[in-house]
Amino acid sequence: MIPLRLAAWRENTLLSLSKASEEEIASFLSKVQVGENSHMLAVSVDSLVESLSLPRLDWIKIDIEGDEVEALKGAMKTLRRYKPTLWIEFHDTLEELKKVLAEADYEIRGEVHHAPTLHYREVGYSWAVRRILLRKTCVSLYL
Repeated sequence: MIPLRLAAWRENTLLSLSKASEEEIASFLSKVQVGENSHMLAVSVDSLVESLSLPRLDWIKIDIEGDEVEALKGAMKTLRRYKPTLWIEFHDTLEELKKVLAEADYEIRGEVHHAPTLHYREVGYSWAVRRILLRKTCVSLYL
């Protein structure tokens, strides 16, 4: 494991982190806006994986407080090439998350929902894997 001081996003850019209130700090929440104040370098998962020249990638865990869809949009090539299993914490993004995963031929195999928080109505985890596409020639049954 190599820790990197980077944010995951749909593209390589600078993200601006706004100041958090006491309540937000207590829940580890920072709001992200592109282009102001305190900046964080953000990269797409695709560009990071390409720059590391990984021979394989089996697992991706995403826990980024509501911006999981943005990170997945920047991981589409990686998902199609490596087909990793995904463990994603979602924050009011489950429906959009399902749409993005479907675009990459992924399906959610499990969900765990938590109680709503001060900031999110729908919080939980989802486990997603690449859909298994069977060719018609492989779907024969001989009795």
